[in-house]
Amino acid sequence: MVRGITGAGTGGGRIAVIVFTGAVIALLLWGWIRSVRRPSHLEISPAAVLLVEPGGQRKTLARESGDEISVTVVGRGRYRRSALTIAGSGTLLPLSFFSLPEIERQCVASGWRFARRGRRAVR
Repeated sequence: MVRGITGAGTGGGRIAVIVFTGAVIALLLWGWIRSVRRPSHLEISPAAVLLVEPGGQRKTLARESGDEISVTVVGRGRYRRSALTIAGSGTLLPLSFFSLPEIERQCVASGWRFARRGRRAVR
């Protein structure tokens, strides 16, 4: 913002920089507040691992698909993140704000086998 204001040659340019920067800050603030007030959560039981997203969407890894959960990497380059999957199920549960050691502990306590050896990039 400071470089934009000092680099703007006119008063209108400075106002445009301030408006644009203010809009970006407001958008980031809105996204942060939304993620804090409506977080995703995992429900781990012996029958299934369920991810409930903020909008109410649900993704499930069911025991019928297998009992070995593995961690994989989703995305590429700078935007990589961890995800849970069962081999062959075709379902990925993204784990953006979750603790992998805690998830592993909860899964093992619920009778799931937890394999970390299959880390591969998924697009």
